[in-house]
Amino acid sequence: MLNIETISQRLADANGKRERLISTLNRHTAALEKKEREFEKTYKLKPELCSEESLRGNDKAFWDFYSIKSKRNDILSVTKRIQEAEERIQALQADLRSAEAQQAFMENQIPDVIKDFFVRWKEDSISFFSNRYEQYQDFVQELRTKEHASRKEAVRTLPVYSQYTGCVDRMSDYDLHNVFPRKPMEDFLKSLNLDYRSISEAKSSFAGPIVSAMCKYNDPEQRRTFLERTIDNEMRSKMLDLAQRIGEKVGRITDAAGLHVQNGEIAGVIYGENGSATIQTIGAGGYNIQRFHFRTLVHQFEQYESQEEQPNSEEDGDEMEM
Repeated sequence: MLNIETISQRLADANGKRERLISTLNRHTAALEKKEREFEKTYKLKPELCSEESLRGNDKAFWDFYSIKSKRNDILSVTKRIQEAEERIQALQADLRSAEAQQAFMENQIPDVIKDFFVRWKEDSISFFSNRYEQYQDFVQELRTKEHASRKEAVRTLPVYSQYTGCVDRMSDYDLHNVFPRKPMEDFLKSLNLDYRSISEAKSSFAGPIVSAMCKYNDPEQRRTFLERTIDNEMRSKMLDLAQRIGEKVGRITDAAGLHVQNGEIAGVIYGENGSATIQTIGAGGYNIQRFHFRTLVHQFEQYESQEEQPNSEEDGDEMEM
């Protein structure tokens, strides 16, 4: 879900577009009425009773009628675009109402301890991806250096490239990419996982979708704005998801004093109109993870107690990245 500011701006743009289209429609309508009056006055014929076939042989009347017909098509086209603009506005208005309802829910229903937990998650995530982006630049440069060195090694060691050995140290990167024949070079690089496909897969695996998207922005401020907007949207989505899951267990939250955050994880008891529930995050890690992630478990209090004898149960678990 987009934030309220973004939706409001898009709604304003859509309303502006609709107003411009209505103005265009009014101009087309006025022009059509003028053309029809002039046609009827000149030819003593009503345009709606004429056809192109009936006017063949009278070039001026034919083209005047064709101009009227073209203007009617313009009106139909603009009318359709106005209808599409109206549908767009209605959809954006629905999105805005939903976003405002979510905002009100977050402000009034989500306990401060949960908000603080996710604000810290957002800050940590922004820091992580900022650092990951810098690490990715170093990683890419390292791959380029390895590939360049491997291309030189191939020229020096493969007999098929003997004609290049005397000038290999003077060869530019462009020259190394265009040695002939190409296939022995491709096979050599592939054996070292330095061919185009292997390098692309390694870069994609290291970067992940967010860092890859960050690389599209050359301007640091635009890159930072994109990252903050992306993580903020993700934070709000995760916060709402957790709050809704809590609501399914306890109804409207009445007391969150039993919740606390310790060592970066949230735990404790939360109370609502329909009962109480325990909340617990369980950290998880792994090789080459993009971010530390954890499972957030929400159990009705009675259910949680009955499952203490079943420590492997993860019912109602929801994995969130951190």
